[in-house]
Amino acid sequence: MIGRHDLSVDLESVDFSIPRPIAGGDDNEYLVSRNFTYFARLVRNIGKMSNVYARIRRKKDWGMDPEFQQLSQNISSFLTELPADMTVT
Repeated sequence: MIGRHDLSVDLESVDFSIPRPIAGGDDNEYLVSRNFTYFARLVRNIGKMSNVYARIRRKKDWGMDPEFQQLSQNISSFLTELPADMTVT
């Protein structure tokens, strides 16, 4: 019973795909759904990074760990995939 007692959700059960606008649908509803999806993706990335760091932090060169490097690339690609209206310069 994951989630009931530990307040977590199996990440494999979450759809992180960006929703598409529905013809005749409310534009504000679409934007809220889209923005929440990007927020959920960011939380997922931070959670993964936290878990990886907890495992490798005692290593001398933890920043060079391949799994940690991959997460760094994921965060960089997340930033480049953001829509223009969600970016901060």
